[in-house]
Amino acid sequence: RVAGNIENDDILGSMEFGTAVTGAKLIVVMGHTKCGAVKGACQDVKLGHLTGLLEKIQPAVAQVKKSKPKFNKESYEDIDHVSEVNVKMVVENIRKKSQIIRDMEAKN
Repeated sequence: RVAGNIENDDILGSMEFGTAVTGAKLIVVMGHTKCGAVKGACQDVKLGHLTGLLEKIQPAVAQVKKSKPKFNKESYEDIDHVSEVNVKMVVENIRKKSQIIRDMEAKN
């Protein structure tokens, strides 16, 4: 569990350990409605170490803003759309960055 369901090398390492070493069969990347981290990314919040985490959500924010010119950073409809796009991007990044997880997914 991590705010904003982001991925980084540490999280990928934990996923690889969980799947390859301990035998977990499922990785869940779960976004949710009214996510505070995604809202913070949409509103470009700067707050200590949280800033770096929110920057990882910015590609999803940018994609939604591009497709929706009247993006409203206060609207939970728009924030929830960013959350959904972020989940898809994180899943894609996990597959792209982890050969171990790609191989296990291909086997199962």
